[in-house]
Amino acid sequence: MYTFLIGSPSGRSLVTAGSEEKIKRALELGAEAGFNYKTEDFAKHVLKHTDNKGVNLILDCIGASFWERNVAALAVDGRWVLYGLLGGGNINGDLLAKILRKRINITGTTLRARSTEYKAELIRDFTEKALPAFQSGQLHPIIDTEFPLERIADAHRYMEENRNTGKILVTVITEGKEEL
Repeated sequence: MYTFLIGSPSGRSLVTAGSEEKIKRALELGAEAGFNYKTEDFAKHVLKHTDNKGVNLILDCIGASFWERNVAALAVDGRWVLYGLLGGGNINGDLLAKILRKRINITGTTLRARSTEYKAELIRDFTEKALPAFQSGQLHPIIDTEFPLERIADAHRYMEENRNTGKILVTVITEGKEEL
């Protein structure tokens, strides 16, 4: 799992991850720096890395368990996009005061609460705007590993163990033709 901290002095991304292997992979993919949220206070490292300015944007799928570090790592007038609650949704503390003090803008978003029409439009936009970049090679998917359908339980276990650093593909073979 990664939390992306964007807006370092160079304009490149900083990341947090739960293992050194995932941080190494993020660096290979272009992150400027990475910090292990399981073994260190990433906010302190972010502030040191940004000369105490913090980052302009945090993309956060964890939520409550990291709220204090996220607020500390954000720059004044920073934006915090919350799109998951893997670390819980209940907060006890002075979050609102800290948000006001730094003038933080929080956006919460999820596809689950969106209409079918919105999701269809999102798919159309992706097909028109992003898919050509994949077809031309400008963008490419990050694929971690591939499992045949017969090993779907192994694929799920691999995902549950949070071992992947990209997409997990399940290969389905129908009538002599392989499909992903």
